[in-house]
Amino acid sequence: MQRPLAFASVFLGGLLFVLALASCGGEHFNRALVENTDAGADLQPVADAGDDGGELGGGEDGGGGSDARDATPSDATTCPPEFGGDLLYIFNNNATVFTGSAPPLSMLPPGWFAYAEMGGSAGLSDSTTAWSASEGHSCPGALALTANFTVYAGSERVMALVNFNANWASPKAYVRLHAWIKVAIPSTGNLDHLDGVLLATNTNNFNAFQGASLPASNFSDGEWHEIVRELVPGSSYFPAMVNQVGVQVIAKGVPPAGSSAPVPTTLFIDDIWLELPP
Repeated sequence: MQRPLAFASVFLGGLLFVLALASCGGEHFNRALVENTDAGADLQPVADAGDDGGELGGGEDGGGGSDARDATPSDATTCPPEFGGDLLYIFNNNATVFTGSAPPLSMLPPGWFAYAEMGGSAGLSDSTTAWSASEGHSCPGALALTANFTVYAGSERVMALVNFNANWASPKAYVRLHAWIKVAIPSTGNLDHLDGVLLATNTNNFNAFQGASLPASNFSDGEWHEIVRELVPGSSYFPAMVNQVGVQVIAKGVPPAGSSAPVPTTLFIDDIWLELPP
């Protein structure tokens, strides 16, 4: 039986986020169904965590992500439009999305799924991923992640995650990862229960996790906003071996005034693309 592989990152005010991947018994593989094969060069089935996986060790938040809401695609009448790079996921259909609750770690599905092992309540496992035909940033269709937040004290975090194996160093040395995200305003009418949203990569055989974040207040208008993750090679980013991409939403650890518990929250994710150097 393989041991869980864990990696961690510090994000927003020193919160510790732990992601764990495990495979129990026999060989178990995951494949990302990437819609642009140039962006996902060398895609192959990827085994879940191996025996020698370890902590990230000094993992870090890659800094605040930029909010490029006004940086619209160059041709909004074309689906998909030109983005000045390689499209990775556009979610124009449900082919790359697992529909349902967060799966057990022993049975990770292909495509995007909810990862909800980062919190203090059993209800977090009821977080889901699905495909939305009505939402979309540049074209109809988006990945929907619903985080079933229930408590503040547990510092709950839920991630939409996909496993694959790609080389982002050669033949194209990508410099930035982009993703457009929209947070549906819940019944409370605000996002006071949230801390922020993170766009992350995990590289070097699941040993180098790093993300770029935006505070929840950036999404309080209920519109689409872009997070940009700088892809700078180093100890926290190994471009020749990219294993995962994820979008994480984090509930506050301390309740804000007038709130006894966080509420379930839905994010829509679209137009994930890789920027080429100038």
